[in-house]
Amino acid sequence: MRDDRAVGEQPAGGLDAATVHTRAVTTTIEAAYRSLGRWIAEQDRVLAGPAEDFLAECATIVDDDNLRLGHQLYAEIAPRWTAVSDHITAAGESSDPDELARASAILTDLADRERHAMRVLTGVRTG
Repeated sequence: MRDDRAVGEQPAGGLDAATVHTRAVTTTIEAAYRSLGRWIAEQDRVLAGPAEDFLAECATIVDDDNLRLGHQLYAEIAPRWTAVSDHITAAGESSDPDELARASAILTDLADRERHAMRVLTGVRTG
């Protein structure tokens, strides 16, 4: 079947195929961001809490300044993961790329903080 429309002209009564496809892809990406944000929030709940609790319990058994500092550092880190989750979810809901930039900046900061906390914990002495 031959299409006599001019290039870029929409079919009578609807959107052209490229627009429909673009909207479908955008909707899929937004849903993926929302799902990713929820997944990160769940991982934060499942992993961060127990790690912090474990360090707190260790600090009651082992008298070590590095252990106490490591526990404090992880207590400060945990809420940052929630912020990452919130920004990624917001990006999916609003299609605002600035939300992803904010999440990325926090992730960069988290990498540095977690590396520092792990280095502090390598200094724990039990004997």
